[in-house]
Amino acid sequence: AAALSAACVWSIAVMAPVQANQKVYRSVTAADAERAQRLLAQADAEREAGDYTAAIEHYTQGIRIDERVGGYAERAYCRYKLGDYEDAERDANTAIHRRSARELTKAGVAGMAELVRGMSRYQRGEYDAAAQDLKMVRGTRYDTPEVRAVCDEVRAKIEERVAAERAARREAYMGAAAAIYAR
Repeated sequence: AAALSAACVWSIAVMAPVQANQKVYRSVTAADAERAQRLLAQADAEREAGDYTAAIEHYTQGIRIDERVGGYAERAYCRYKLGDYEDAERDANTAIHRRSARELTKAGVAGMAELVRGMSRYQRGEYDAAAQDLKMVRGTRYDTPEVRAVCDEVRAKIEERVAAERAARREAYMGAAAAIYAR
């Protein structure tokens, strides 16, 4: 038993260590990679045509075959358009964290994940986080008058909340001060 235990320890120690933040991909054949690219191209066409449900399905299939091909930001956009704000934000987060230089140069991708995440957060009432994301959209092709209008509305909601918090603190302070002076 001791020899078996030592052999197991030795074989584990010989294996290359995996870092905690290292992503381990499954091996993908050239045929799989080509199939994933075709599915993403099909999904892109469906997204542009407004068939978001079919596009989500094809993005998901492509990602399952080879997750390195991307497609998360585009799938996030489709989910946002269908009103699935939580899944849209999750896909946008994945897209932001997994970006490659190739994806950043793909037309229309730079800023898409931030836009979707910001708009999803806006729809759920998370105005501070939405403001940060929408600020990152400036200077991209998604910096449209509609997005600027949402940014203005988010700013107004934040200012309104801050004013209400300030008024509540002032009221609490005045109540405490009045109680102290009443003694």
